[in-house]
Amino acid sequence: PQSTPGGAICSLTIEGRPGGHAAGAVVSFGHVFADGDLPAGAGLVLRLADGTALPVQADVTVRHPSGAARHAALSLRLPAALAAGALLPGTLARGEAAKGAIPSGHTATLTIGGWTLDLLTAPRTAWRSGPHELQERIAAEVPASAAGGVTSLRVVADLIRRADGTAAVDLWLRNDAVQEPTSGTAIYSAKLVVDGKTLLEQAVPHHELGRAWGRLLTAARRQPHLRFDWSYVQDASGIVRQQGTLNADVIAAYPVARAQPGWNDTFGTRNISTYMPGTGGRGDIGAVPSWVAAWMISNDRDVADYCMDVAEAAGTIPWFRWDRAKASWYDPRPNLWDRVLSPGIEETHGWTLDIAHQPDPCFVPYMLSGRRALLDNLLGQAVWCVWAQWDAVRQEGGSGLNIVNSNQVRGSAWGMRQVDQAAWIAAPDQPGQKLAQETSDAVWSWLVDRMPAWKALQGQAYGKVEGTYGSDNSALPPWQQDYFASTAIASAKRGDARAMKWLKEFAANFLVGRVMRPDFNPRDAVAYLHANIDPGSKARPLTWAALEQANVARGFSNLGGWDKSGGDYGALGLATLAGLADLGIPGAAEA
Repeated sequence: PQSTPGGAICSLTIEGRPGGHAAGAVVSFGHVFADGDLPAGAGLVLRLADGTALPVQADVTVRHPSGAARHAALSLRLPAALAAGALLPGTLARGEAAKGAIPSGHTATLTIGGWTLDLLTAPRTAWRSGPHELQERIAAEVPASAAGGVTSLRVVADLIRRADGTAAVDLWLRNDAVQEPTSGTAIYSAKLVVDGKTLLEQAVPHHELGRAWGRLLTAARRQPHLRFDWSYVQDASGIVRQQGTLNADVIAAYPVARAQPGWNDTFGTRNISTYMPGTGGRGDIGAVPSWVAAWMISNDRDVADYCMDVAEAAGTIPWFRWDRAKASWYDPRPNLWDRVLSPGIEETHGWTLDIAHQPDPCFVPYMLSGRRALLDNLLGQAVWCVWAQWDAVRQEGGSGLNIVNSNQVRGSAWGMRQVDQAAWIAAPDQPGQKLAQETSDAVWSWLVDRMPAWKALQGQAYGKVEGTYGSDNSALPPWQQDYFASTAIASAKRGDARAMKWLKEFAANFLVGRVMRPDFNPRDAVAYLHANIDPGSKARPLTWAALEQANVARGFSNLGGWDKSGGDYGALGLATLAGLADLGIPGAAEA
């Protein structure tokens, strides 16, 4: 997307919550920017309808190669009181940067067991720093004597002080240092007191290894809701576009869910499926979770709150492995399976993980909140996508990071989705970003290198990711190719030239050809299965006509109806074509 004349970038509307908000209240959020829209050195304002320009504090978290902001943590101050339900529409635009300094005078102490940490005197590193908001990180190891005898528990707290006089702590307890002498289940109590007010007092009798929990704690009124320009956000970030409308009863279900007993339990899953190998009927799997899609479509406050809650709950998923010596998530090279994976750790305390059916709970919520804790969750998941693959499989190509080789194609799609998103939205100094970027580089380079061999192998209908399906790969699910296409399209939109090359010179031949070829039934483009390898002869159909004949012979063809295209397979195919058309891939728009 290109910014409009006058420095305008995109729209943004602030909506008052019940109880309203005082003049001068600080509003904090995150945002992505297309390359060039917020150049290095440029300031940012929210320009209101009456011409007023509200200065925005923009803490750039990562930049495009050009130096322009890619993502930033933003904050501004309300120009006047905002009543419940009132809308303050504006336009984010380049302008004079916010100026000033944050007042001091707060107190914040965290007590775990008999150990107390003063957050105002502990070593801190800045995340946001400007006239509206100061946010600093405190990271500390909890003594074994305060954690039930284990040495694996960490405190990761983001201390927030704002110009309106309010303070908050994004407090996280992460039991993930898996290679300590006594790593294991932590037992403790936690108490947080900010400015003399107890914001948290919690007994935690069982905090299993590999899991985390956290809350954004403050005595201040909750900040206003933000209505984003989703068209801009989707284009700038590469995420799948969402269109349509939602029935009122669908939107009404989200606050009802948040009011259910147990929603705020310390380790509550908040509707993330604990048995990840499970398939249909799950709202948490797909290119984006159903609740994130609903947020994009509706811009509704209750839906947005639900999305943020689920992103918080993602910390409870036991896929976190912290390397304390390197202050980063574990790098799987070399031979991580022999070194640090405790047998069964990923399938304990009620969870069964599966890379092929993993959700994406944190990317969009982090992008639009700027909460650093959600970036931690995102990066931890991305690194898990690497070490969750068998070591011998990852060695293909020599990088030790190949998460596509011999994988289920849906696993390749979602693993690369997490890796690419984390690499793109995190700065190189963030734990795990370097590994995510190296994995992305290794896999896309390997896929491009494989194109000639796979063209020869697949024949006239080439363009498919080779992977595993069933016991003999005799059938191929085209919808899994659509899954992988959604990841590749997103990466290409973000500027990855290798993903673009893969799509344009290889994958589009199948993804577009299955609809446009005169010698292939277009209804079979979105059939549940395609013939791949003959179970008897082990031969592949090497022409479009042969593929269609094999589909008919094996009962995979829709023939003149749609019996073989239940579920969302048609929608997935259309989404792929729309994404390819956005990229200017020949034939996609016509298909």
